[in-house]
Amino acid sequence: MCTPPQQGPCVPGGPVLSLPLPLAPGRAVGNLLRPRCDPRVTGPSLTGWDGPSCTEDVSVSRGQCAVLSCSISNPLLNVTIHLKTPGKDFQPLFSVTPPGCFRQGGWQLQVRGGMAQLVIPEVSDTQAGWYRWHLQGLQRNVKNTTLNVSGTEAPDLNQAGNTSSACSCGLQRACSSGAAGQFQLVLVIVTVMLILLATTLLAWHQRHSPLYSKPPQV
Repeated sequence: MCTPPQQGPCVPGGPVLSLPLPLAPGRAVGNLLRPRCDPRVTGPSLTGWDGPSCTEDVSVSRGQCAVLSCSISNPLLNVTIHLKTPGKDFQPLFSVTPPGCFRQGGWQLQVRGGMAQLVIPEVSDTQAGWYRWHLQGLQRNVKNTTLNVSGTEAPDLNQAGNTSSACSCGLQRACSSGAAGQFQLVLVIVTVMLILLATTLLAWHQRHSPLYSKPPQV
């Protein structure tokens, strides 16, 4: 059960604003402020309101790493991000079901618990614009983040004796490790299948070889 605020318990699946009739005067405000609960979210750490918080403005130089983040006080059930660039309408970028790490072009999105981070390892001018977050927890929340990209090239970290891991995009390694883990799993499955196939072919060849003779029957 989700832990309600002082207004009263939340109603799973109920509307955000609920005013049943007949209604006692003393209970009108409590029912009006009663938060909506998603029945898929359970646990002692839930609160009545998501309380979303997102970075509002991010300014970086071209080629730098940019991190845009949003968080709510309850576990995220769905994260959808749209991007609006100058002169164009909002275009879908991500629509994911947490948890996990997701890639799309030059963007990386990792969602875990109530935290979502959008990472751009090397920002380009085409990635500047307005990012609209649709965050679903106990409620549906909409927030906006503006990404500004200046024309100055970022300093080369490799020439300074650092590697790309020095960038504050900590999720880049997480996404890479997840992809590597999936590749290793596929490699193991393919190897096992090849071994089974080779064993079957060898057994068939031995049975049909002229050198193979049946034992004499008594």
